[in-house]
Amino acid sequence: MSRHIGLICALMLYGPPALQAQGKLPPVVEEGLRFLRDQGAEAAVVPWTRTWSTSADSGKRVQLQVGIGNLVAYAGRLNSWDIVKIIEVTPHLERIYLVLVFERQPIYAMFVAYKPGNEWIVTGVNFHTESDKVFPPSILDPEKPS
Repeated sequence: MSRHIGLICALMLYGPPALQAQGKLPPVVEEGLRFLRDQGAEAAVVPWTRTWSTSADSGKRVQLQVGIGNLVAYAGRLNSWDIVKIIEVTPHLERIYLVLVFERQPIYAMFVAYKPGNEWIVTGVNFHTESDKVFPPSILDPEKPS
């Protein structure tokens, strides 16, 4: 009996394994998140799209700004963000998975960060209210399994 009580106490103390935050955000990703929190969607897009220079990039920039603006209108003000996982694909390429802590609901985000020289740039951004639209099952089980 006392062995079971010890096991129960250990489980209560340590709990089930949780997703562990990993690594540090590339400065360009963190800068945009701070701008999103403090100044809004329009300001956030500036650092993330700084190197987007083609005519197609211009359209993607506008689409990103409108999409983030819609998320802010839906979810409220950004309070903070949690790093779920940073995957180092190579020393020059990372995929960053975050939960953005908004007033009314979490928003799931994925950034692709690339470091071709001395500085990180953002080459892709994905946001959604459903985790399985952003996170692969290897990171988080789907909310709506098929």
